[in-house]
Order: sequence, then C-alpha cells, then structure tokens
Amino acid sequence: MVDDVPFPKRGTASVGVARPYCGAVGRQANQQVAVSVLAAADTVFCSLNREFYLPRE
Repeated sequence: MVDDVPFPKRGTASVGVARPYCGAVGRQANQQVAVSVLAAADTVFCSLNREFYLPRE
C-alpha cells in the first residue's frame, strides 16, 4: 500500500511545510506530508519506507 500521512504544523519554520487541504483538521492548514510504503496482510502491516514530500515552493 502507498499512503500519505499529514503532520499538521504551526508556523512555517520546518522543512516541507505547505498549506494544502489537511484532512486531519478538515480545512487548509500548514502541514508536512510523509508518503509511506507499507506491506499489509489480513491482520498485520509493516512500514517499508517513509519519506517527506517536499512541495516546490
């Protein structure tokens, strides 16, 4: 599976902070986004890789 994980942030001092729609807070908000690659079975999952998405701006 591939999934995005938002990390809501206050301010813009962290690397990769942008202001898209953030489902975690239900509106546009400052956030960092990590993209995760996971292996999943019926009852268990394992994270294989996670990297921050860096927007152009």
